[in-house]
Amino acid sequence: MKKLLFLLVLCVHSWVLAQEAVSESSFSYHIQHNADTITLPALQWVLEEGEIPLSYEQLLKGETADARRIVFDNDPRFIIKPNIGYWFNIRLSTSDQPAMFALTYLIKGNCWPFEPTYSDVDSYSRNRSGLIKTGYSGSMVSGTARDYPNILVPSMTRVQLMENDTTDIWCKVIMPEGCKMQVGLALVKEELVLRLPPTTSYTIAQNMLRGAGIAFFFIAVLLFWWYKQKVYLWFMVFQIAAFISSVFRDFQNGLFEMFFHNHPRLVFGLHAIFGTLMIVTLLYFGRVYVNTKEKFPRIHLLLGTGMASLLILTIIGNGMRFFSILPTQLWLSIRPFFLFAFFVPVIVGLSSMIISKDKLAKFYGIGALSPFLGLLFGVVQIYFLGIRPTDVVNIIISGGIMLTMTLALAITSGWKRLLKKLP
Repeated sequence: MKKLLFLLVLCVHSWVLAQEAVSESSFSYHIQHNADTITLPALQWVLEEGEIPLSYEQLLKGETADARRIVFDNDPRFIIKPNIGYWFNIRLSTSDQPAMFALTYLIKGNCWPFEPTYSDVDSYSRNRSGLIKTGYSGSMVSGTARDYPNILVPSMTRVQLMENDTTDIWCKVIMPEGCKMQVGLALVKEELVLRLPPTTSYTIAQNMLRGAGIAFFFIAVLLFWWYKQKVYLWFMVFQIAAFISSVFRDFQNGLFEMFFHNHPRLVFGLHAIFGTLMIVTLLYFGRVYVNTKEKFPRIHLLLGTGMASLLILTIIGNGMRFFSILPTQLWLSIRPFFLFAFFVPVIVGLSSMIISKDKLAKFYGIGALSPFLGLLFGVVQIYFLGIRPTDVVNIIISGGIMLTMTLALAITSGWKRLLKKLP
């Protein structure tokens, strides 16, 4: 009898917990004014799917299967597991005129910088009349199946808010890699989303740098044609990688719309490849340019160690994003080691070049150290501030690359002297 009573109490308790998990919203928010962009409060909880996937219909019935409820007391960040669905419920109300909004899903955490959005996003909104509308987004969703066909980053689903009405929204997000992060939310007016993005000072600066890079490329082509030396060839390879990487960084939505409408994840995969290639060729170009193998063997080894660490980091990072080749906790624990093994040798090697008496080494070290310090600042922003690298970081990186090119081409006579000694 006691065992039966105990089982009955346990069942009732489990049922109550399940009802609490689906009856209480992650937050409720009343829109008092129709602003263009509204940052929503932090989530109070999420449901992590277990072995049995959840559906919207189950959640409406109060059924959570073997899902685990994660409650956020103070810190809304949590370790998100790759390719696992995370559900949450929000309630939005307004007394203003009816309006269409894009519910925007943001990533705030130490996720791999080449993965700027979620792989899958589903939303199910229902107003007081009982009308249910579904929305889809994410890097695994083709352009024809998503709410906003021409927008890849950030993930967005359409929400219609009626006057003096409350809209109940269930959302599911999936990340392709594990990391410690917060699911951030914002409402953006649809007319603002559909409008062409404004031209900013950052956009102008980046286009000017890309234009200068193209000019440097053709100068390098002439130098290679005249002197037939491999240092100019590596200079060209580096410039090509830098240009393509900047395009994949700054024009992800445009590339998605024009070339990758049915395969959006290729945008991020190619960005990682060309971003890594840009850094590796910058370092390799420096080794050839300064002739570190003969003049600075220790610096040669340091730069080689940095390149190898970055390649391993990128291979494992992409493998985690596309194939989940390692357990999440293991990847999060070893990733800082490879970052350390990349940054420390490179920064020490470049700093040693700057304080050396060799003019070629000084010029290259001054130019190349700037973008790597910018990269380091970006990593600090991701790991310790939980935000994506700002435009300032990208300007530092691009500006440092242009400085490297300028200094290199400004001392062509020094190249001539060096090239006579090369095989």
